[in-house]
Amino acid sequence: MYARARELCRQMGETAHLLTVLAGIHAFYVIRAELDTALEVAQQLLSIAQGRQDAALLIRAHIAMGESLIYRGEFVGARTHFERANSLYDPIQHRWLAAILGGFDFGAHSLTYVGAILWYLGYPDQAVDRLERALALARKVSNPFSISLALYYMSRIQASRGEGEAALKAADALVLLATEEGLQQWIVYGRFALALGRLADQGQAEAGIGQLREGLASMRPSGARAGRTVFCTAIAEGCGILGRVEDGLAAVTEALAAADENEERFYEAEIHRFKASCCSSRVIPIPRKLRTASSARLRLRVIRAPSRGSCARR
Repeated sequence: MYARARELCRQMGETAHLLTVLAGIHAFYVIRAELDTALEVAQQLLSIAQGRQDAALLIRAHIAMGESLIYRGEFVGARTHFERANSLYDPIQHRWLAAILGGFDFGAHSLTYVGAILWYLGYPDQAVDRLERALALARKVSNPFSISLALYYMSRIQASRGEGEAALKAADALVLLATEEGLQQWIVYGRFALALGRLADQGQAEAGIGQLREGLASMRPSGARAGRTVFCTAIAEGCGILGRVEDGLAAVTEALAAADENEERFYEAEIHRFKASCCSSRVIPIPRKLRTASSARLRLRVIRAPSRGSCARR
C-alpha cells in the first residue's frame, strides 16, 4: 500500500491532494508506532515541499518530521521542525489546512509539541508557557482538536509535577470537550490524563491503574500503539505507589518491549528510572549479577540521554 501511494504522490501536481495523501499515510504509521516508515514518509514530504517551496506543504512537512522524531526521542531535531512550522504558519492564510489535515490548527499544534519537548528537555516553566500559549491560540480559533491536544499535554505535565488537582481539572475539561464534540480518540486520551492525575493524587492510585489498563485495552483493537510506553510506565508507577512491586516490574518490562519493538524512545529514560525504583523497592533479595546488570543499563541510558537531548526528571 505504501509503495503504491508513494508512486501516486510523485505523479500528483495539486498541492491539496498531495497533502491529503501523504498526511494520511504519515498519520497511519505514527498511530501504529511504525516510526521508521513514518519518518521515511515525512522525509519524502519534506523533500517535495522544499522542491516546490510551497508554504502549506512546508508547514505540513515540518509537522510530520517533528511528530516522527519526537516519538523516537530525538527532541532537539523535533523541536527545530516544530518551530520552523510555527514560523511559517499564518492563521488566516493557512486556516484551510485544518480542514484536510486532521482538524488541527497547526499554529497551536506546533506550539503544543514545542511545550512537550521543552518538558522532556528539562525546562518545565518554558514548557508550561508554550502550552498556555497553545491553549489560548486554540481557543481563539475555536479548534476542538487543538484544544484537546494542548489540554492533554498540560494535564500530563501537571501530573508529572505532582500537581494532581490541576492535572485532574485539565483532564476533566478534555473529557468534557471531547464528549461534546464526539471526538472518540480524545475521550480515550482524556481518560488516560485523568488516570495520571489520580496517580499524582496517591489516594486514587487504584482507580488510576484501572483506567490505564482500560485505556491500553481500548487501543489494541484499532492497532494503535503510539504512546504505549507511557501507559505501561504509568501503570508501573501506580503499582509502586500501592507497593505491588512485581506488578510494577511486569509493566516496566512491557514498556521496554514496546520501546524496542517500535523504536519509541521518547519515554525511555522514565522507563529505566521506574525499573530502578521497582528493583530498589523489592522485598526479596536481588541477585548480585542482575543488580549489577540493571545498574549498568541505567548508567548507559543516562550517558546516552544527552545525545537525544533528554534530561527531564520527575
